[in-house]
Amino acid sequence: MILKPADIIITADKSSWFSKAILVVLNFFQKDEVRYQHVMMAVDNEVCIEALNKITFNISRDRMKDFKRFKVIRHKEITDVQREAIVKRAKTLSGLEYGYIRLVLQFFDQAFNTNYFTKRIKDPTYQICSSLVAWSYDVETGIRFNGVNWAACEPDDFDDESLRNDSNFETIIEWERG
Repeated sequence: MILKPADIIITADKSSWFSKAILVVLNFFQKDEVRYQHVMMAVDNEVCIEALNKITFNISRDRMKDFKRFKVIRHKEITDVQREAIVKRAKTLSGLEYGYIRLVLQFFDQAFNTNYFTKRIKDPTYQICSSLVAWSYDVETGIRFNGVNWAACEPDDFDDESLRNDSNFETIIEWERG
């Protein structure tokens, strides 16, 4: 598998209680099945950027071992220049703390079926995994996933967008541990 800059990697963790809790909450509130609860983005073929405790860089293949399921999607219509700009935008937030307040506000958005709470935080320095990737794409290309503002974007929105809009997205690989 060859990753390109700005490829999106959506994942399901195999053991973390935090990740399992996210899936339970999302599946409770959403109409469609939620299969993924984390997102990271390829910087190049070897490295990804993601929001964990901090926004950090990791070796992509090493991270894949941590997941019971993952899917890599690629936007077909963006240029290499746009790919680099998306990654450069995400890198500007490297080292920042995880945006736990945004996660809590997303829970309220889910509970009340709105984007009212997350749209209150316009400051991009409060990022969670999905908003980091969505913000980078939105700022550099205007692309929104599943029609959702970057501030309220969730991992499931990337999966839904790739399934609903296969003319713009291709699945590079989808894998599940047996």
